[in-house]
Amino acid sequence: MEGFFSSGVLVAISIPIFTAQLEKAREATDLANIRAAYAEVVSAKLTDESATPTATVELKQQKDGWETANPEVAGAVLPDTVAVAGDSVVITFDADGDVTIGGVKTKGSALNSSTPSGD
Repeated sequence: MEGFFSSGVLVAISIPIFTAQLEKAREATDLANIRAAYAEVVSAKLTDESATPTATVELKQQKDGWETANPEVAGAVLPDTVAVAGDSVVITFDADGDVTIGGVKTKGSALNSSTPSGD
């Protein structure tokens, strides 16, 4: 009977830990997919300057918000409002040459970045 009780306690402790780790893995997948979509949009614009590329990422996470502190993609910190469970994030390249991720403008696309001169 004592062994059964010990096993039950271990299971009761391990399930929430496993669930939390599974959610962190889903979030990491979402961030990787958003970064890949960003690269895809910028690459499409570099290939065809007249294009207005857009990509959509379906989020895998099941909890709203980010558990990762200040997740950053292309110089933009993504707020919790971008991470809504079961929703999607749209990445667009606008007419000004800026990339927007879920409504958040990045700090400069690959096309707009400039190197300071050494004057």
